[in-house]
Amino acid sequence: MKRLSVILMFAALLLVSCGQPKVKEIKVFTPDYVTTPEDSALISEIVLALRTEANSREDVTTPELMMAAGRRLLGNEYVAGTLDSGEKEVLTLYVLKTDCILFVEACTNLARAAVDPVFPEHPFYSYAANVLQTRYRDGRTDNYSDRIHYTTEWLRHAQANGILDDKTLEFGGKVYDHPIGFMSNNIKYYKQLADAETDPRAAHDLEIIRKVENTLNEAPQYYIPDGEIKKAEPFLQTGDIIGYMPTTPGLDIAHVAMVYVTDINGNAVYGEHDDTARVGFIHASMAQMKVIIDPLTIADYVASRDYISGICVARVK
Repeated sequence: MKRLSVILMFAALLLVSCGQPKVKEIKVFTPDYVTTPEDSALISEIVLALRTEANSREDVTTPELMMAAGRRLLGNEYVAGTLDSGEKEVLTLYVLKTDCILFVEACTNLARAAVDPVFPEHPFYSYAANVLQTRYRDGRTDNYSDRIHYTTEWLRHAQANGILDDKTLEFGGKVYDHPIGFMSNNIKYYKQLADAETDPRAAHDLEIIRKVENTLNEAPQYYIPDGEIKKAEPFLQTGDIIGYMPTTPGLDIAHVAMVYVTDINGNAVYGEHDDTARVGFIHASMAQMKVIIDPLTIADYVASRDYISGICVARVK
């Protein structure tokens, strides 16, 4: 574990103006974090490459940068549970090993670190600050329950922070009557919750998660049913975030990916497209155990899996 202690604006840097010294504002980002030299180097490399792209083109969009980041991560290993491997909650920053939501989270925050860096001189720390914002409810990493676990909450949290817009209803979505409660009803699957009857810390985390589930269920959840995805395809754009909605009781989203639209020649299409385009997706695949551009379209993927009932869609700004 390392201590991030980065000073964006150097303390006591004096600027002389009209004979009076001025001190620049100091901003410090100092949470604990876990990474590897290889991961931090790759994160910095991608952020700098995306920043160069963003600075060279006025028309570049954040979803386009997200896709560029995703392509840089193709082939990286699928590994489940990386955020739960330690004994305590900590900001974990891996991109060489990932799962479906962490892959989408990484692409989102690599792009954000490029276009609006929190620490302009430090691409890795800019990325870390963005992950902290999107992964943790209040920027704290003290407890397991401080982390956002449900993808639905991740999307709503990001929307509340002006990062993305939920487009599901706009693209033909309907109310999804599917109450969320999988974690609190299946604590045996979560080592941090399994001993809630005897461990006060686990009991506290379980109480918070139950409150989160209740809050999520107070607002309607929307989805585009499997039989209507083809009608929604013209609205889907490269870089959109897709959540595959499960039939599993209590579970909100079963899998997460990014839309990848191509023309008849296989070239990426950004923004609007015609009906000849292929609406596919890029994701961290559990079946292939790596990040891939899937051979199936989104509609075909859903149709081939009876445990998925439809999709939700979000677009990063």
